[in-house]
Amino acid sequence: MKFWFNYFDRHRSLIEIKNFQGLRNIIKTDYPTYSGIMQERWFKQKLAESFHFMEIGSWWEPKNEQNEIDIVTLKLKKNHAFVAEVKRQKKNFKPDLFAAKVEHLKHKVLANYTIETGFFSLEDM
Repeated sequence: MKFWFNYFDRHRSLIEIKNFQGLRNIIKTDYPTYSGIMQERWFKQKLAESFHFMEIGSWWEPKNEQNEIDIVTLKLKKNHAFVAEVKRQKKNFKPDLFAAKVEHLKHKVLANYTIETGFFSLEDM
């Protein structure tokens, strides 16, 4: 349903004038971003269903887009967190960059936390 509302309902005028190529181009251009957001939501939901966490969200610094982490959770165990990067393909994961982001997060907001890290891709769904 989300896909339908995001593309077909939002761009109804293209369908009405039979500009299917225009709609196709919009979907083709935007789909990697859209599917990445949906994939992050899916993994957050799966983590929530495990009942091991008291908070699940994302983290980013508005002034520095480099410092963005897809999933940040606070575990039920005091001062323990789990953070993860989500990519559609494993080849796009950059462990060194992710480690630097986690270190920055630790110094910025989770100074007293033990942080476990993970990586999720389509293969993990």
